[in-house]
Amino acid sequence: MRRFIAVVALVLCASWLWGPLCAFAQTNLVKNPDLASGFDGAPADWYALSSDKKLTKFSWTYTPAAGGVLGIANNSRTFSSWHQALMLRPGIYKVSAEARVEGAMPHEGGANIAISTFDGIQLISNHLQG
Repeated sequence: MRRFIAVVALVLCASWLWGPLCAFAQTNLVKNPDLASGFDGAPADWYALSSDKKLTKFSWTYTPAAGGVLGIANNSRTFSSWHQALMLRPGIYKVSAEARVEGAMPHEGGANIAISTFDGIQLISNHLQG
């Protein structure tokens, strides 16, 4: 009987872990993921932040052939970023993005993809420089 209870408990735990992974495996949870809609020079559901907006230029372009592109041009060592806030259920999620850096110094500046959780945990990709 103990062995049966242990097996049932193990199967239940595995199903809880498997559920979030499979539930949205083919669903993009980002709002306006192709950056196709927007207004006032910014894509809908995205916002830009900078430690010095006077030294930062944010851009957003969209063409049906090329899709949407978010841009940041900094004239000094300024922290700048595009954001989207999402409230997700606990689980395992795959995050992917494309980024390109032009004109950054080899060991300074650059880009990364970062996830910040509500409780302050930050997951940051490798830094793209040069």
